[in-house]
Amino acid sequence: MPLFFLISGIFAAPALVRPWPSLWRSRVAPLCYLLVLWTTIDTLVLQLTPKFATVIAHSPRDLLEQVTTRPGILWYLLALPVYVLVARATRSFPWAALLAALALYLVVNLGIVPTERHQTSLAANLVWFLLGTRLDALRVRSRLAGVPAALPAVLLVVFALAAWLRMGLIADPQDGAAVIATLAVGALGVVSGLTVAGSLARGSRLGAAVAAVGHRTLAVYVMHLPLVALAHFAMVELLRGPAAPVADSPVLMAAYPAAMTAAVVSACLLLHRVLLAQGCWWLFAAPWQPPRAARIAAAVPRHRRER
Repeated sequence: MPLFFLISGIFAAPALVRPWPSLWRSRVAPLCYLLVLWTTIDTLVLQLTPKFATVIAHSPRDLLEQVTTRPGILWYLLALPVYVLVARATRSFPWAALLAALALYLVVNLGIVPTERHQTSLAANLVWFLLGTRLDALRVRSRLAGVPAALPAVLLVVFALAAWLRMGLIADPQDGAAVIATLAVGALGVVSGLTVAGSLARGSRLGAAVAAVGHRTLAVYVMHLPLVALAHFAMVELLRGPAAPVADSPVLMAAYPAAMTAAVVSACLLLHRVLLAQGCWWLFAAPWQPPRAARIAAAVPRHRRER
């Protein structure tokens, strides 16, 4: 999550110089629209799997809380516009704002102010987003172009995570040592992630494939949970039947998460392409601001019919 929000901050930084009305139309309002739209869609679909372990709105009041004060699984779509507004408002004193965000990180993670799971994430990740907005994106890109092999950085993070788990710091996440260790591991994760990105970007086919998925992460993010819930429901029913003995297989337990991830991501990307081809770009962009790629994709079937 630290890497995720730091990169989001890097991408958002150029927009922070825009006037407030322009920033609202281009960055804030579209995300608010998507939050309300997909929270509603996900809520309706998840009614089919009431036993799935996630927060589901059961009333209009619950739905209103999920898009305002008590965000659900789509909390990133609430966090990002809030972060953009905070970054724009504090543009004149960036480092003071960064220190205040770090203090907020410590306050919520130490449990000084009681918060729920996604509320904690909403408050704690502001520090990484603001750090990203303060970085020079061009300088980061030039530095990444010359980074060494990613393996040492990845091994460093693996070692840090192993030490973190071995010390039992995850057992009491609000312990002071655990909070500081989590912050340190997050910083190492950022360095490792940027290093891996730089290595992949140097003419790698794998890097091109990852980038292609990266351009479509919004579709995966907003659609994945209902698909996971439906797939999980189907698998539970299947393994209760003739395939029940297979459920205890260590091989299946090890392969299931990776296989489910690959299947759900592929399904999201395929469904995204189909929806764009049918002109449903408004599911992934605000109606007043359709992206160029979505307009082209939506226009293809029309163009063929005209010919």
